[in-house]
Amino acid sequence: MKISYPNLRIAVVCTMLLTLVGCQHHDWESFDQHEDEFSARRLYQPLVSGQNELLSRLPNVLGEPVVFALDRRDVHRIEDRSIEQSEYWDQNKVVFFDIDSEPSDEVQEWVWFNPRRLRVEHVTFDEEGVFSVHRSLPEGRQRSVRQSDLDIFRFNFHLADDDDDDTAEQMISLHSARQLTFTDDPELSPVFTDDGNTLLYLATRESNHHQIMVKRLAETSEEDEIDSAVPLIANQTFDAQYPWMLPDGRLAFAANVEGHYRMYQVEDFDAWNFEPLDPQSLDLLQYPIPNTTEDDEYIFGSMGEDGIPMPLLLKLPEQYDLATLLSMVEVYNPRINEKRALLAASLIEARMPKLDNWPILNFGLEYEQAADIFFDLPRIAAGDTLSKEIVRLLVGFTQPLLRFKRNAALSEAGMWQARVAADLVDNEINERIAEASELYFEAAYLEALIDIQSELIAVSDQKTEFFTTLRDRQEAIRLQLMAVAQVRDGQVSERHFSAERLTFLKARLKEVSGIPATIDLRLAGERYRLSDMDVPSLGELKDIAQLNHPRLNVARHQLSRSFYLREAGHRIRPSMNFAGNYVVSGLDFDRVAGSTIVNDSRDDEVVGLGLGASVPTASRRARKYHRGYWDHVINGQRLARDAEIRGVDTQLNEAYLYFKAAQWDKSAKDSSHAYVGEKLRVTRVQALGTPSGGLESASDLFRDANVSDRQGRFDQLSPYTVRMEFLTSYADKRKVEMDMGLRYVKLLREQGIARTAAKELADRRVPVRDRSRTSIWLWDTKRVLSSDGDIDTFMESLSVWKVKRVYAYLHSDSELLVDAAAREKLTLLLHLCRQQDVEVWALLGEPEWIQTGNAQALRTAMNRIRLFNAGFGSYEPRIAGVKLDLEPHSLSNWDSDASYRSKMTTNFLALLDQAQQGAGDDLPVWADLSVKLFSPEETDLLGQTLSRIDGATVMTYFDTENAILKWAQIAVDSAGLPTEIGVELSDKAPASDRITEWTPSRRSAFHTKLIESMSDSPFFSGIALHDYTGLSGSSNGDRR
Repeated sequence: MKISYPNLRIAVVCTMLLTLVGCQHHDWESFDQHEDEFSARRLYQPLVSGQNELLSRLPNVLGEPVVFALDRRDVHRIEDRSIEQSEYWDQNKVVFFDIDSEPSDEVQEWVWFNPRRLRVEHVTFDEEGVFSVHRSLPEGRQRSVRQSDLDIFRFNFHLADDDDDDTAEQMISLHSARQLTFTDDPELSPVFTDDGNTLLYLATRESNHHQIMVKRLAETSEEDEIDSAVPLIANQTFDAQYPWMLPDGRLAFAANVEGHYRMYQVEDFDAWNFEPLDPQSLDLLQYPIPNTTEDDEYIFGSMGEDGIPMPLLLKLPEQYDLATLLSMVEVYNPRINEKRALLAASLIEARMPKLDNWPILNFGLEYEQAADIFFDLPRIAAGDTLSKEIVRLLVGFTQPLLRFKRNAALSEAGMWQARVAADLVDNEINERIAEASELYFEAAYLEALIDIQSELIAVSDQKTEFFTTLRDRQEAIRLQLMAVAQVRDGQVSERHFSAERLTFLKARLKEVSGIPATIDLRLAGERYRLSDMDVPSLGELKDIAQLNHPRLNVARHQLSRSFYLREAGHRIRPSMNFAGNYVVSGLDFDRVAGSTIVNDSRDDEVVGLGLGASVPTASRRARKYHRGYWDHVINGQRLARDAEIRGVDTQLNEAYLYFKAAQWDKSAKDSSHAYVGEKLRVTRVQALGTPSGGLESASDLFRDANVSDRQGRFDQLSPYTVRMEFLTSYADKRKVEMDMGLRYVKLLREQGIARTAAKELADRRVPVRDRSRTSIWLWDTKRVLSSDGDIDTFMESLSVWKVKRVYAYLHSDSELLVDAAAREKLTLLLHLCRQQDVEVWALLGEPEWIQTGNAQALRTAMNRIRLFNAGFGSYEPRIAGVKLDLEPHSLSNWDSDASYRSKMTTNFLALLDQAQQGAGDDLPVWADLSVKLFSPEETDLLGQTLSRIDGATVMTYFDTENAILKWAQIAVDSAGLPTEIGVELSDKAPASDRITEWTPSRRSAFHTKLIESMSDSPFFSGIALHDYTGLSGSSNGDRR
């Protein structure tokens, strides 16, 4: 059958199309190269992990970015809101933020992103309302492979009314632009200015040296000519680098005047003189960042919008707690983001091998000319060709056929390499978060230690004054003063070292967390109770490490990658290609026809389909060598994986041992501190002499300690000595707390889960709203303190019921705050409670206070509490807060008499105001609130009450646990501040208002159920049990 040319062409074209589609479908797998690159580019931005945690902790500053694109020829505002944060770093853009965009704001405050310093700075307008930005811009719109020449431009912006808005709000707009240099220098350094009248920049000279140039801009308008630039330093023969204008107007720069680079300064730009500069004199943590903090309030964050992370501005906190710092580490740490960039590259690289499967399109154009007459002239005959011209056009394709398996293996190996890169990101996060946590714990400890050391120095000064007085009376010798002086000198030396160490730790912590170096890093210094933490068994921890540790995942995934690289085979291998070509030829020739030469032409079409193969002679040997090579690599990586597993096990064993040792050491330090605390209390009592209050002798105050005056004359030096022992033991206690924090984070790091540190430690914060522990009322405080047996029984009850806070009644028992002897009994309770990590709060409240509006009684009680606390030295236990038990809903006429209720409401709120005023900033004020206050009709009173207190205990007064659970959820959701759920147990209360027969196990089960129901509430603070008599089963002494 004869096939015509049109049919043949159609058949060939269809064959080519089917081949192309089939080969591409073979490699498709729902993958688009552009989308993959777009997704991978997201990983370059430091906004991938930890961002939500950061946004929840740092306030978002309102205001949309105003972005201008800068160009030599045009400046225009970018209206597209989806601009990526990475574009903010471009020198060709300038970004402003209106951080006070509320209509009620009378003055707008603007900030801008400085890409040279990579930080957000305040916009400062001059007297004419103009703000200038200087940039180095290339000649062309886009940079070529060869770096374009740069010139410095000045762009002036000012505030103008927004034409698109009828409000009074103003918007930044371009005022003018001007080119300042015409150097055509490919290495022109960014501009540096002092007051806007002097332009400084680096210019490239011969031998790749750089010279500092200065150009005067003063007394010139935008239309005047600008003076030519002149060298800042005459006859400069050295290389200058990194010029920077200091806040005081000096120019600092680096130069190799003496053969090596060091810092120099120029004070007078007209004198051409320079001199060495000591970087320490700048008080800079990191050169060349200037010593200023006013512009370091904000940092970039990101919030997802339609799947695209949109940049926003976050205001840095005044104090940094551990959770905030760790979230910043995960987002902004440069080493983590470096690993993210490598991960993005790995994701793109993994797809590259499969691109080799795609067909290759071939295009060709050929021209051929031949003149046979010059060679065949003696033999020319009729019909012979004298000359010819041939033009051929080729269109075709080549499809590799034997690369699919190898490229698939290479692509799979690339994906495993991407998994390795992802594991390296996780490992870097694990390491950096652990490092930041350790830095934080040590820095917080040093801040506390410096205060303790200052207290020790103060005690030494008191001892010096004491011995000086004795020496003046000829009762002391020089040796005693020298002994005190040498102790004080040692204390001062230790404090100096602690301060220097603290400065170093904070600088490193800012570096790890990505915080601007000029920020004054103030730590919250929270403490964590880890001594009673039940960590899983060592075997369970090893299982967690085996499943989660990034280092082990790296070793495993590298092994998988090597397996696929082995299966891919060597590049020297047989190959086969299928090709299809379509050739159109145009032929023009001269031939002999009789006695004349005739010109003729002809068009030809050629369609070709072919199958070609090549077999390198070294392919077999290459395959052998390739497999042998990767077999050895795989065996080595198996050994490395096993060694990594053993290494993780060893390090985990060590971390577990050290953490348990720290817990044991904490118990020993607590015991030592408790002993010294009691010794300090006894010494204070001994110094009082014969106490008052009806006690027979001072020995009654000392319990079992025989340290009364009967043993001899009181040593007047002992208060100073014991005070120093107390401070030293407290410092030891804080150190072991630091050790526990460090070792717990190390334990998490060796499991590969250090990024969970903030979450794991959240419920261990001290002082803490520990949901698992309870609070109790103690109405008859004086009776409990009447004998050693009652005190011991009470302390045992606190342990059994897992109490975290005691509300001790101190109004009618005010002698506990005033009388010297009784005061020491209360002090004893404070010391004993501290040993069990229990807070003691002052419980105040009488029904007649509301009925009579008697604020004087409350004022007197608050003054007594503050004076009581003031009588203790630093770090001694004291009353931790004030609890008001007033509850106006319990008054008899509250529900029946509207006028009475209005008056009582006024009295109640006035008492709350008086309590806050008397408490000051040191004592938090909580109040008991009836559950009735959370009903809809009490909304106004509830709001006024909550605004006057720091926390609340909601008294439920139900006899069933289900009713308590129901109202507890309503109360906690409505309060919006730390809230306890009060449970009535006292047999003095009506049966319908109290829970009967509550054993510790029943309380624990109910408490667990309540915690689970409140898992999403940050304000739930546990339960409070009313009262101690209900717990002990005794009805004696219930004040209500």
